Formats: sequence, C-alpha cells, structure tokens
Amino acid sequence: MAGSNKTIQVYIPVYNDIRFLPDAVASVLMQQDVEVEVIVSDNASTDGTSEWLANAASMEPRLSVHRNRENQGMMNNINRIGELVTADYYMFLCSDDRLGATDALSSALKVMTDTPDVVSVYCDLLYIDALGRTLAARRFNRVGRFDTAATLKASIISGRNLFGIPLLHRRSAGAAITYPGHLSYLADVYHSAKCAEHGSLFHLPRQLIHNRYSGGNATGKLYHLSLLQFNALADEFGIKLSWAERALQRLQTHKTVLSKAAFMRYAGWRSRRA
Repeated sequence: MAGSNKTIQVYIPVYNDIRFLPDAVASVLMQQDVEVEVIVSDNASTDGTSEWLANAASMEPRLSVHRNRENQGMMNNINRIGELVTADYYMFLCSDDRLGATDALSSALKVMTDTPDVVSVYCDLLYIDALGRTLAARRFNRVGRFDTAATLKASIISGRNLFGIPLLHRRSAGAAITYPGHLSYLADVYHSAKCAEHGSLFHLPRQLIHNRYSGGNATGKLYHLSLLQFNALADEFGIKLSWAERALQRLQTHKTVLSKAAFMRYAGWRSRRA
C-alpha cells in the first residue's frame, strides 16, 4: 500500500489483546480526509487475537498483519516498526489505546505539510477505562512548537513523561530510532528526545488520543524503575543535575510514582466494576 506520500501508516504491536485491539484498529480505519493503512505485528498471540486479525484482514484491504512465529519480547516487537513502516508519515499506536477523533490524523498531517521543520506532532490525552469511559483528561497547556530540551529536563526532574504520546511522526526522523530495551519504562521519552534532534516537535491542544488504563498496562508493571531509568536517560543525553535538582527529582519522582500507582488501582477498580 502506501502508494501516496500522504498515506499514514499506523503501526500497532500486539500480544494477547483481543479485548481492546478491535477498538484501536477501528479508530484508525474511521479516520477522515486521509489515506490510512494499519500495520499490526502480532507477537504470537494465543488468546484469539491472531484469528481476529486474519478474519479482519480478509475483509479490510487497509489492514496488514505480520505474525511472529514465536514471541520475540515486547521491545523487539515494537522495534519491527523500522522494518514494516514504509510511508512518509506514521503513528505508533498501543493496542489498548485509540484515536479520539475522526480528524485526528488529518489534523496532524496538516501541521506536517504546513510546517516542514516539524518531525513529530503531539496532543492532549483522555484517559479511559476498560469500557472506554473517561477517567481523567491530561492537558499539557501548550500549543504549537515547544522547547524540547526544557521538556526533557523537566521530565527527568519530575519523573513523568512531559512530551506525551506522539500522534504523528515523519518516517525520516522517527522510524530508524530504536526503542531501547534498557529504558523500557522510558522508551517513549527517549524516542521523543531523539526525534527532536531532527527537527521541531509540535503540540495540538486537543484530546486526540485516548490512553486506556484498565489496571493491566505494561507501564504499570514497570513504574518502580522510574528513578533509575530517568537517571540513565539523563546520562544518555548528557544532562547534568545540580544537587538541588537531584533532591527535587527524588521528591517529585516519589510523588509521581505514588500518584500513578493510585491511579492504576483506581483504573483497575473501575474496570473490575464494569
């Protein structure tokens, strides 16, 4: 596919997510005013995901499925993006998330075509539960190009991803960047910072991605690595923190971890009541 340079490929790595994957795929196929292709890399699922994908792909030419013969691990499956994405523009979408509006991708593409120096577009988020009900909104209080160096340092000090979830990338900037296994908890922050080395990052102040928290997210299982990995990230990008910033980092990261753990418990409780 991807015959037009305005085609957007949406890459979805998946393992055993029959519950939410159909919603993620549908949210992409419903996009308006843009050509889309959904590329799913199935990491040897055993819960019916593979069968659903085979059936869906037989009826939907915009859905391309690649199944690993055996489970390659989460990060290896994510990094197939460099092999499978060929369009000029792409998005990486988690299998339990979804796009939040039918013009999400066309809005991001307009930014890309109007401002050639922009390599990644971000947006505000809506946190949802297992049934797609609103848990909370996350607004970043910014619009347009933003200071990526300041955002990276603030993320390290706060123990929180302050870039957000990317809505669209240029393949020339993002697809060749490997998500690092040693920074599994912060792979998205690392990727954002590396993309910023190739151009500007841009923010749309709309909730165009619905980020699902059902109590079983991989992120929740990794949060305890936060401080260790944020320090490794600082070393990776040569960011030196003063003793005062280190003290603030420990305090803020502790606060972030506690609040995230509480939010995960709340999301799990909401999902169990569904």
